[in-house]
Amino acid sequence: MAGMSYPEGKFFDYLLALNASRLADFNHWLFHPAMLFQAPRQWWGRGQRRPRPHEGLDICWYRTRDGQRRALPLEAVIPAPFAGRIVQISPDFLGQSIFIRHPDVLPDGSSLLTALGHTRPRPGLAAGSWLSEGEGIATLAAPVGRPARVAPHLHLTVAILAPGPPPEPFQWETLGHPGALTLLDPLTVFPTSFALTTAAGTEGP
Repeated sequence: MAGMSYPEGKFFDYLLALNASRLADFNHWLFHPAMLFQAPRQWWGRGQRRPRPHEGLDICWYRTRDGQRRALPLEAVIPAPFAGRIVQISPDFLGQSIFIRHPDVLPDGSSLLTALGHTRPRPGLAAGSWLSEGEGIATLAAPVGRPARVAPHLHLTVAILAPGPPPEPFQWETLGHPGALTLLDPLTVFPTSFALTTAAGTEGP
């Protein structure tokens, strides 16, 4: 898909707008390098190597205007990145993942897929539900029973689906394999202001 111009969405703008009161002191996002797309290691625990490079972006911390590091609160409302239809909701190791197909974002007949991991979907959402761009669809899931303590965070994956039926069911174990899916860096599709930190990230702020 060389030469394709990817969409530039407003996911982070929607996230801030839906949580204006909760993130009133927000200045910019804060990422450990291991939170980024294609990172080879985990950002929690002992920084162990991932089974495969990171399929997306982990969103957990932000910097306040007075320089403090804060964690995205559990009650933070998560928006739909673009208009689209839910194709699958499935359990993940922290909560549930919502897979959304966006059919009208790319110009060549392909569809965009976004996956929002480690969430608690809004009651009533199910496969087949149509979502408007920017509407609140979930909150963060609290980690339960993990051997290594990991702060609540949102995982965001973005991929291009080739024309035709999607390769359902979607599975994290195969999401990064070559084939009908082409993974994209979420920060390319959803640009935002951020800084990097090398501080340990096991237990939130």
